[in-house]
Amino acid sequence: MADIYLFNLSKEVMVFPYDDRGMDIVGPNKQFLKELYDQFEQYLLDYDKQAMDAVFGKNP
Repeated sequence: MADIYLFNLSKEVMVFPYDDRGMDIVGPNKQFLKELYDQFEQYLLDYDKQAMDAVFGKNP
């Protein structure tokens, strides 16, 4: 088993695909992360949804 990390240095994000359920995307580029959040919100897992809503201004 290997850990894989993908970096987009120009967008300042790192992607960690963990299995067939999805991936984590992290980085300091809040605007880009918000765009991804808005575009793919229906696919987000409930696990951290409340925390993501708090960061991106959605009401829980």
